[in-house]
Amino acid sequence: MATQSTVKKQKITSLPIIFTLPSLNPDVRIQVFHDWEFHVHSVVLKLHSALFRKFLDSADKVHDNAVEPSVSGSIVKQGSWGGAKPASGGCFRYEWVTQIDDDGNGWYLAEKSKALAEKQEMSHYKGRQIIEKNTFETMLKAIYSENEPHAGATLDELERLTAMADYYGALRVVSRAVDVGLLANSNLGPELKLGLIEATKLRNKALFQDSLILCLGPWSKPSFNDGGLEDHPNLFAVAKAAHATICVRLASVHHQMLNYASTEFNALHSTITEAKSIGDELVSAANRARMVAADDYVQLPLYYYFLSYSNTISSHVDKEEAYISPLLVNDMLLDKRANAGQKGFLDYFLIKHADGDEYEFPWDTKETVW
Repeated sequence: MATQSTVKKQKITSLPIIFTLPSLNPDVRIQVFHDWEFHVHSVVLKLHSALFRKFLDSADKVHDNAVEPSVSGSIVKQGSWGGAKPASGGCFRYEWVTQIDDDGNGWYLAEKSKALAEKQEMSHYKGRQIIEKNTFETMLKAIYSENEPHAGATLDELERLTAMADYYGALRVVSRAVDVGLLANSNLGPELKLGLIEATKLRNKALFQDSLILCLGPWSKPSFNDGGLEDHPNLFAVAKAAHATICVRLASVHHQMLNYASTEFNALHSTITEAKSIGDELVSAANRARMVAADDYVQLPLYYYFLSYSNTISSHVDKEEAYISPLLVNDMLLDKRANAGQKGFLDYFLIKHADGDEYEFPWDTKETVW
């Protein structure tokens, strides 16, 4: 069993990152690895982080063999947690330092007087320390309600930030920061189709709606069927139901389009040439939508996009009721520049499967703490 020993003072190689509040000095010093030091306020940490709220002043509740999950998320490790005494000769009431998991895959924070010297060797950490530091800083900025335009700027960052927020019990406050980050960086495109799990953990409605829309694509091979949701059967069921709903809508639109075209041409006593013209337009759109596909299949979103610009189809099919254009609407909330059947989204419909009160989220939307 690892024994507790005095932790040697490490030299910080960069200036401390100080979070400020009016008329209130930081009383917590957090050393992230050996290179970065954060000066923060215990009152803010306790307000927005369940972990700090529980452990910052609870030395009597934990011991050297207390079990806590590491920052890496799925790894569970044996760590040392406890409340801190006022720092001797300093202005910090709490001092926490980094500890490295035995396998080197994860890291966590421990109150300095409870830390284990043998877990202070930062070179044992197998990940990229600067990335972990940046993620931790982004989480702190969210906790302090500072605008962070880079929160969730990439899917990898979104996954790391969500995992860290989950560990520190700060999902709610980080969820708000992710809204700002994704709106400022609405260039993730189809990559967000993999964000459904993070959206659910964060209980972020905008992220969930967009991720659900995108995980239904590419339409010819929906990504929710790729196995990424195999450990989340409830989310798989939600995605499957949404896909089925849109399939019914597509079938209805296609049937209405063909029925309208047929009845209108018959009613107008159209010539064989005119009837052949609309048939040619349908076949031509299908061929064009297939030619750009790497696997030689008709990309339906692109097919309907081509039909929407067909003079023959649009002048007759959309004459009384627009059947095609609603399929090409962009219902995403975080990327309004995207267009179904166009660049980056050739095989993606961007419509949501339900509206208003019919739209359900896989969590209790009335809960205010998570």
